[in-house]
Amino acid sequence: MPPDVEERLVYENLMEAYGRRPPYQQNDYLGWIKSKKA
Repeated sequence: MPPDVEERLVYENLMEAYGRRPPYQQNDYLGWIKSKKA
């Protein structure tokens, strides 16, 4: 996970919710974020 995304998840208090998602969904979320940052 990119450090800036991790920092934001922690800041927004969403890390626990993210961690409850299955690995394939976590990967999808990171892919969507990356595609929007480009």
